[in-house]
Formats: sequence, C-alpha cells, structure tokens
Amino acid sequence: MTKRVIHLFRHAQAESNVGKGAAKIRDTVLTPKGVAQATSIPETYQYLNHPTLILTSPLRRTILTVLHAFHPSFNCKAAEIFSTPLRIIAMPHLQETGEYPCDTGSCLRFLKSEYGEYIEFPEEYFPCGEWFVKKGTWLADDPHLQYTRAEFVKRFISEQTFSKEIIVVTYLNFSHFLVNRWLHGPGCGSLFNGLENAVGVPMVLRKGDSPEFGYEMRVDIPIWWRPHKRKLVSDSAIEMVDADPEHDKTGHKWMDLDRRLFRCTLS
Repeated sequence: MTKRVIHLFRHAQAESNVGKGAAKIRDTVLTPKGVAQATSIPETYQYLNHPTLILTSPLRRTILTVLHAFHPSFNCKAAEIFSTPLRIIAMPHLQETGEYPCDTGSCLRFLKSEYGEYIEFPEEYFPCGEWFVKKGTWLADDPHLQYTRAEFVKRFISEQTFSKEIIVVTYLNFSHFLVNRWLHGPGCGSLFNGLENAVGVPMVLRKGDSPEFGYEMRVDIPIWWRPHKRKLVSDSAIEMVDADPEHDKTGHKWMDLDRRLFRCTLS
C-alpha cells in the first residue's frame, strides 16, 4: 500500500465543550477561543508539507475549524502556505460517536447555502434530507457501526491515487476508531491518547495484524519535518526508543506521541 501521511485533527473549541447544558445545543459552532485556536494551526502545527485533500465531518464545529485553519479566504497564514484552496470533502462517516443534539448535524440545504462555496457535499454521502438522523441508523452510537464508519474513511484514503498527504478533521471519541488500536476490540480499551481541541498528529495507514482488525493509524514523523526551522530531519534521525525523557542528558528533543517516545536528533 502506498504510504500516505494523514494529519489527524480534532476540531477547535466549540460551544459544546464549555458550559453546562451545552450538549443540548444542536450542531454547535466554535467559540471565539476556538476560532483563535483554528486560526493558529498553520503556525503551531509543524508537519504540513503539500496536502492536497481535506476530509471533514459535516458538522459546523469541524467545518469551521477547517475553514479558519486551512482556507485562504478565512486565514491569511493559510494563504501563505497554500497557493490555491485545498479540495475539501464533507463525510458523514467522520461524525462524533454520540447521539446528543450537539453531535447532530444541520440540514443539507443550510450547509450548502453557508459552506457550499468552499466544501463538497457528495450526493452519495447525503442521500436524503435527514442525513443527520443517528438513532436506529448506520450512524447510531454503537461501537461496531463506528468501527465500520472508520474503516470506510480509511479505505477511501487508501484509494486516493493523487493525494499522498491528507488532512482529516474529526472528534475526540471518533478519533479512537480511526486509529483503531484497542486492548479488547473496537470500543474497549483504546491505546490512543486522544487529542485536545485544535491539536493534530501526523499518522500513516497500515493494515492490522489480521484481516478482522482492518486498518490502523500509527504516528509517523514525516521526513520533511523541520523542527523550529532547523535542518531537515532524515529518517535515520528518528528512532523509537524506550527511555525516560526526564533522565535524558543528551540534548535530544523528545515527543510523547501515541504513547511512544520518539527521539529526534536536531542539528
């Protein structure tokens, strides 16, 4: 399978992340802090090179994160990075796991009227006006259905011939199904730390150890990474080790990603 770098992001802070009763608000938008978080992503996230595609959930907090982070019409820093706007596809498969109002999307007509200029809403993913109904459907809060959704997204990514670097914007809980590393099967004992608001991590796809486990995502530091604008880090400069960074005296930079420690030689 061709190696693809996946920048896996959680949406920026939304109304549903703050305040009592916020989960009762349908399809929440970003807070002012969330907008600021999203806008800062091009400066704070170091691993982008030349992504050509963005996949996002069709809920507004993920859509707005994508636009404020990566679209030149919303972010002047994005305009400096991307000469032309990236292709953005909304995928209902990337929705959060819950069935709360805050995790329930808006009608397609509204989404197209607000964001259709920037984002594609493929007909095959939105076959009816009530695409957002979860209870009793393929979007229900069921670990096996969520596993199936995540596998669909990862197969879609694996089939993208011309996109070797892809941005995916989703949610805290659903990100565990995308990574797909469990102690006792889907939904039981995630081995992935999860993501804070507006935080991303570089990943690669790999086949699971057996067919029934599907695809996994693993942390992988891209070869083009330039830590603090220093010399390009090569493959040989990155090694996975078992050690305690608190007791390391060698001057290496340590990153605790995906519960694995990477030691990166900076020159």
